[in-house]
Amino acid sequence: MKKNNLFLAAAVLTVGGLLAACGSSETEQEPNGAEETPEETDPVEETTETPVETEEPEAEEEPAEEEPAEEEPAIAEEEPSKAETEGELATSDEQQYKMYVLPGFQLTPEEPGKDALLWEEDSAVFMRIETFNKEDIEFAQAEAAMKEALAASNPDAEITEAAAPQGAKFLNSVTYEIPTAEGKVTGVVYEKENLIVRLTVFDTTEVNATADFIDMGSTIERP
Repeated sequence: MKKNNLFLAAAVLTVGGLLAACGSSETEQEPNGAEETPEETDPVEETTETPVETEEPEAEEEPAEEEPAEEEPAIAEEEPSKAETEGELATSDEQQYKMYVLPGFQLTPEEPGKDALLWEEDSAVFMRIETFNKEDIEFAQAEAAMKEALAASNPDAEITEAAAPQGAKFLNSVTYEIPTAEGKVTGVVYEKENLIVRLTVFDTTEVNATADFIDMGSTIERP
């Protein structure tokens, strides 16, 4: 009986040792290819950088090319008139002016403030000359007085406008005429830099010297 108990105790010890040996060998034999647990790292916060706007340098404005100044058109020189090329310079003692007088005509005083340029072959054909300081009369006044004088020459006729003296030296100029029994009477008023001139031409159909009278009268200059 005692032997049986000893045998049973020895068997229990043997089985316990075997079980202990199996447990330790399982723990020792861990697979070499076991996956290593990755270390946890703090997530990197993604930052979106706002692009810095860089101001591009403004393009320097190129100076505008200066356009060449327009050349003023050359003023054509006026050709001398018939009176200036063929006439002789005469002076009025009464009104202190100078003018060119063509051959066959004569400058003479008529009355204070008036001269007469006569056609030597017929004294009924002539031109009355009146000059004024610009401080004493306006151009419009001289024009109105001249038209009144023309109307008095022939109240039954009508006054018409004719070609007036032209040129750079004339600031203003007008010409009117009216028919008469003998021919016509022509009135001219013009303004220059320092005087106003009124011309009244008494012409006949036979002589027809109005153009020459006006040509000479247009050359009047006062110093």
